[in-house]
Amino acid sequence: MTHTLISKHQASFEKLKILLGKWGRHHNLLNQILAHTITLGIFQHYFACRLLSAYSKLNKLVEGRKIFELMPNPDVGSWTSLQNLYLNSKQPMKALMVFYELMLSDSPKPDSHSVVAALSACARLKDLRNGRAIHGMVYKYLKEPRPNVHNALIDMYVKNGSVHIAERVFSSINFKDVAIWTSLLNGYLLNGDMESAKGMFDEMPQRNVFSWTAMIVGCVRKKNPIEALELFTRMRREDVGEHSNPTTVTIVALLSGCADIGALNLGSAIHGYINKRIGFVLDVAVNNGLIDMYGKSGNLDSAVKLFDSMRKKDLFSWTTMISCLALNSRGKYALLVFDSMVESGMIPNQVTFLAVLSACSHAGLVIEGERLFEKFVSGYDMKPRIEHFGCMVDLFVRAGYLEKAIRLIEGMPMKPDAVYLEIASRWEDALRVMKMMREQKIKKTPGCSWIEVNGLVHEFLAEASRYSKLRQKQLNMIKDGTAEISSRFLLSAAAEEPAPVLDTDRNLVRAGVDYYILPVIRGRGGGLTLASTGNETCPLDVVQEQLEVKNGLPLTFRPVNPKKGVVRVSTDQNIKFSAATICVESTVWKLDKYDASTGKYFITTGGVEGKAGRETISNWFKIETYGDGDYKLVFCPTVCDYCKVICKDVGIFMQDGKRRLALTEDAPFRVMLKKA
Repeated sequence: MTHTLISKHQASFEKLKILLGKWGRHHNLLNQILAHTITLGIFQHYFACRLLSAYSKLNKLVEGRKIFELMPNPDVGSWTSLQNLYLNSKQPMKALMVFYELMLSDSPKPDSHSVVAALSACARLKDLRNGRAIHGMVYKYLKEPRPNVHNALIDMYVKNGSVHIAERVFSSINFKDVAIWTSLLNGYLLNGDMESAKGMFDEMPQRNVFSWTAMIVGCVRKKNPIEALELFTRMRREDVGEHSNPTTVTIVALLSGCADIGALNLGSAIHGYINKRIGFVLDVAVNNGLIDMYGKSGNLDSAVKLFDSMRKKDLFSWTTMISCLALNSRGKYALLVFDSMVESGMIPNQVTFLAVLSACSHAGLVIEGERLFEKFVSGYDMKPRIEHFGCMVDLFVRAGYLEKAIRLIEGMPMKPDAVYLEIASRWEDALRVMKMMREQKIKKTPGCSWIEVNGLVHEFLAEASRYSKLRQKQLNMIKDGTAEISSRFLLSAAAEEPAPVLDTDRNLVRAGVDYYILPVIRGRGGGLTLASTGNETCPLDVVQEQLEVKNGLPLTFRPVNPKKGVVRVSTDQNIKFSAATICVESTVWKLDKYDASTGKYFITTGGVEGKAGRETISNWFKIETYGDGDYKLVFCPTVCDYCKVICKDVGIFMQDGKRRLALTEDAPFRVMLKKA
């Protein structure tokens, strides 16, 4: 009967075949083809199988299941298409059930494709029992399993944590292609066995882009970006044709590695490589990786330009831009981007909220932070994680709301982590918090630093047995001028000493030596000097020269521990002008009282040199790294363990035509140090 109808409607049959082959990826057209085949009475095996396969690729579960039920005698291919439809719909349990239905049906027994689909379901479900049962069926139904079955078996075992069984499967295979080698390689990486993964990788008789990418991604995930970058260099050097060209995953992993260590030069070189390949230029994930790399390496302008130029943005694009703005102390701009994201219809996730709360913390936006935290919990019905609580605690402590911070910690539904140990040094109740940390046996993870030298990246570990030798090597490179200014020092508080401050000649800045503090951005005034800004002549306030060509007055630095001799980041310093004045007060910097008329804390002089403690807490400032090798001045003294202090960047405030130094919540004063 069906054959007669096909003969009768042969022209329609041929046209529908052509349409299905050419436009099978369009949902609406598939629905029309289905309706025509049923109306004309030519819905038979040919169309049924292809329509089912097409709906499966489009992840259209309802229509696919309907077609399968209309098929009088589905073959193995149709059963496999239904399995894949459930796998694509993230329903691996139903995909596994379809496989068992196939075994009990009158259809031909499973083939390699249906077995692979069933093993994939077991891998996703982490169902080792059913996976082993299907493994036993392999040799019953398949006389000579194909390579895709071996791959699926290895993948199923490694995702269930049974790497030893995967190794036995691998050893039993007579002919191993590169895909099978890569499957076991992925297994080692998935289970964190980098040593075995490296051994497997070195033994591989042939490598393709997937094996190279697996190793690169593995290194980045294990926080070893240096090896990832070295592998990419090897990959390009051992280029064997199109199969070694990097994929989007490769590029994104490399950019993530560059972002982790602040290797701006290497990241920019990868950007140049991307620009030569149109497919990468238009890829959203690659652009997200570039934004992340530039933002974390201090080149915020490039990150913003890339973000603005993107025609299509996903949730990760918005989240990455917010994170970069927060990291570069642009809290208010980060909130504007967040508002734009919500207005565009994009729904934030937990990572997005973490980024925007971090921006509030860095900018001291307490009211906004509380509002967003409440919105996070009630408006979006999300459960905050410990990282979200950490941002809120940091926000309260920076703003001086100690009791709020303590109440939040005591009301947390989970155990605090080491982030609070860093905050505790600024609390009046520091002893109370530290006692809580000791009782819960919370430890701080040691940090590390990386430095980029002539295109190579070197790593320095804190608290390592070879730390002192590596640090000496690091300092020698800096002193010799061979170290790029794009270094990002990420030494944790557990390290012996923070990174040294470098002058414009790449030499160490030393205590007691005269230097000029100059702006990095040209056209916005000169160096720092003294001037009278109010009704009274003395004490003199710290201001910036109006003219760019003027270096201002020289200054000296006195660290809280002057015996060290070298000025270091994140360390309390007295800053003093090396100049005689008409005032009896000293030229040591100090933070003046709050000015209600402007809402600012200004930097003035008359401070006390040395004598660290509660009485002199307003006289201590810090130099912090900012962006690509530049610095900023910060007021956040830690010379008094029990004192409540303000923690803010130092910026420029225009008043009556004078550029006064004051604490700011906006852009800090970006500076460099030049030896006088």
